[in-house]
Amino acid sequence: MKAKYFLFLLVVSAGLLTSCSDDDPSLFDRVVGDWEVTRFIADGGLVTTLTLSFEFDDDGDFDLNLSDSNGNNAVMSGEWEVDEGQSELELNYDVQSSIFVGLAGFLVGQDLTREEYDLEFDSNDEIILDGTTGGVNIELELERD
Repeated sequence: MKAKYFLFLLVVSAGLLTSCSDDDPSLFDRVVGDWEVTRFIADGGLVTTLTLSFEFDDDGDFDLNLSDSNGNNAVMSGEWEVDEGQSELELNYDVQSSIFVGLAGFLVGQDLTREEYDLEFDSNDEIILDGTTGGVNIELELERD
C-alpha cells in the first residue's frame, strides 16, 4: 500500500514540475525579429499593391517598410509594446513629415500615430494581427523573415 501511495505522489509531483515551465517565451520575445506581411486585408479587401515588412527590435523600437507596385518605398518608425494579459500589440509611430503616419493613416490619408491590434500566433508560429484604427479594419498575417 505504501508503495502505491509513494508511486502516486511521484507521478503527481513529476506532472506538477513539468507543467509549470518558466522557459516559455513571452509574447514580446516571440514578436522580436523581422517579419514579412504575407496577407494584408483592409476593410475586407485584399491589398495587393503594397509590400510590407516589420522589424521589431528588442529595445521596443520598430520599422515598418512599405513598397508599392510603382517602386516607391517608405519607412515608418516608432515604438511598440505588447500587452501580455490582453494579447494586444500597440504601435506608436514617430511623427514624420514626408508621408502620412501609421499604416491606417497611410490608407486614409491622415496622421494616425497609434494603432492597436489583437495579437495571436497560429500553429506555424506566424503572427495574426487584427484591429481597427481611423475607421479602417486591418488584418495582417506575418511570417518570420
